[in-house]
Amino acid sequence: MDSQNTFVINGTFDNPIPSTNKLKKFVEKMEAGFSLQKILVNKKNKKATFYSKFKHNRAQVTLAVNLGKDNKTPVTNKSDYFLIGNSRVKGVRIKIASNELDAVMTRVGYINLGVAFVGFDAVDAHNINRGIGFHGSSKDELEPTDGCIRMYNSDLKILYPFMIKNIKVFIVEV
Repeated sequence: MDSQNTFVINGTFDNPIPSTNKLKKFVEKMEAGFSLQKILVNKKNKKATFYSKFKHNRAQVTLAVNLGKDNKTPVTNKSDYFLIGNSRVKGVRIKIASNELDAVMTRVGYINLGVAFVGFDAVDAHNINRGIGFHGSSKDELEPTDGCIRMYNSDLKILYPFMIKNIKVFIVEV
């Protein structure tokens, strides 16, 4: 099977290994009742910070990400967005170590978005959704995108269930 039909994940698909222990602790809090409040993407240091809250307690985790080529993420003039919900493409089957799994494909049919795609409301001048969001990659590397925010597959697989509609996403350069 060629590289366009597989993707790499740290750990297994059902038991991914987070890139940091801080992410593991963050997710434990999320599973205990915390809810994701916002995501702050810093274009300058290529980091995404996920903020959560439960009553008066707060938690956050910062992860490495990559952005669009020449730091053009997203290709709009806004800096604040909302997640539009989980946009993982179902029905596309691929094999990984003899297991068939759902994969996420681009519009042209390449499986280079990794384990998931979570879109946000980036629209162009004609108010058409640009298809911009958070996704992984087939090689699980933080290579540049065409305008999205790339995460490690294992981190995205772990956070994906909490990245629900209407979570605020801020993209800044500080």
